[in-house]
Amino acid sequence: MPRNASGTYTLPSSNPVVTQTPISSGGWANPTMTDLANALTDSISKNGVTTPTTNLPMGGFRHLSVAAATALDHYATANQLQTGVLQILASVTMAVQDVYTASLVLSPTSFIKNQLLIINFPAPNVGAASLNINGTGARQILKASGTALSAGACKVNEPFIIIYDGTDWRMLIDSSGFTSSDVVNALGYVPVNPNGSVPMTGQLTLVTPPVATTDAASKAYVDAGVRSFNTRTGAVALAGSDVTTALGYTPANAAGQVFTGAVQSKAFNQTPYVANISGATTIDYTNGQSQILTCTGAVSIAAINNVSTGTIIRLSFKATDVGLITSWPANVRWPGLAPDLSSGTLKKAIVVLEQDGTDLLATYAVY
Repeated sequence: MPRNASGTYTLPSSNPVVTQTPISSGGWANPTMTDLANALTDSISKNGVTTPTTNLPMGGFRHLSVAAATALDHYATANQLQTGVLQILASVTMAVQDVYTASLVLSPTSFIKNQLLIINFPAPNVGAASLNINGTGARQILKASGTALSAGACKVNEPFIIIYDGTDWRMLIDSSGFTSSDVVNALGYVPVNPNGSVPMTGQLTLVTPPVATTDAASKAYVDAGVRSFNTRTGAVALAGSDVTTALGYTPANAAGQVFTGAVQSKAFNQTPYVANISGATTIDYTNGQSQILTCTGAVSIAAINNVSTGTIIRLSFKATDVGLITSWPANVRWPGLAPDLSSGTLKKAIVVLEQDGTDLLATYAVY
């Protein structure tokens, strides 16, 4: 007779035996032994050779003194779950820059979406990074938003939580890689820096009037409006006289202006740039608009750089007994021949060039 629904075993109907009644093989022995054998077969052997054929209810009891799981089809101990050892990546290395490798206990060969692991990086990243776990293939490590990591996001020896999104790993927290665009996306608007480096581009509306505890100067500014250079108050339109009063002079009009006084230029009154030149030479306007150059050997002017359209540069050349100028750039246009600074002549020349947008138009005098 099989066990009942509660698991209780009952002997077959030929039991118990009756005193002074013959025991036969077919009437008691064989049926009883067979029934006992079947009941034992349905029991779990302590040596582990029996495989359960259905779920085993524990009735509120637990398995004691269990060993730690060593394969993916083992159940974990409370210690493994509490310490998180099954989720902590080990042997994390970076043999190639930004390519991390690691191992995970129980050697899984695949991962499921939203699976969570913990990693400590041995070295920081300098760009986009990837992670290869148990040789399953390199997968990108991304920000939580799904974008590439910023340089230095993988800080050394700091625990980071990464979550599998079905394709790549996403770093749950990457504060070191936050950018201004991350902040804007989180807020939904561009915040204003109180130091003024990020100015407001729209109107500031106060829902309620300033209260008495508001800074007095700020309250007066809001209550009375903008104060101009005079005693006007309220929303005042800036007048031309306000500008000239503040500057102390009338500024020139960029569209054209007739000057009523002398115009003084300090362009050529600056301290000139002085240098010795020889061989292939590039003259640079950024060294100075006025330059005194002594030719100490044969000179080939390779280029004259950084002269803006409409700008003039003045060059004063001196030729020593071995100095001469053999060539000029192709974009230098002369009214005739180039100045003669031949070797041995000890000549001097002043060359003035104006950039017309395409060429350098030259004029000169030789002394």
